[in-house]
Amino acid sequence: MGQRDVLEIPWASTLRAENHDSPNMLLYARLLEFAVESGYRRFDFGRSTPHEGTFAFKQQWGGQTLAAPWGLLSQTGDRLAGAEPEEPEA
Repeated sequence: MGQRDVLEIPWASTLRAENHDSPNMLLYARLLEFAVESGYRRFDFGRSTPHEGTFAFKQQWGGQTLAAPWGLLSQTGDRLAGAEPEEPEA
């Protein structure tokens, strides 16, 4: 999905049986190539939990990690207690 100068991929997956061919590497390489060719200035890899596999995969591409706080609001705009996921163990 693209908007203004940002292209993002909110979710991607491959078949586990095909991981020996590293399809995610090809997928992301092509997405980054497409982003450059299309004039996007930033690529958003999507949300990941630090120290998890998806976070490590995305870090290897040299991106900048930015905090993306969780939160839910009610229909009236009040913050809902307990809406944030638990922090993973370090």
